[in-house]
Amino acid sequence: MQLEEQRTLKRPQQQHLQQQQQQLHQQQQQLQQQQQQLQQQQQQQGQL
Repeated sequence: MQLEEQRTLKRPQQQHLQQQQQQLHQQQQQLQQQQQQLQQQQQQQGQL
């Protein structure tokens, strides 16, 4: 009985962890995009 309970408990946790990892990945991509935009703005200012 205990083993079965542990197995059922582990599954939702794994799914939750995967969701968190996906969210982190999306946040990293957004940060990279923001950094690229900042670099472009700096380059434009330099041209002026």
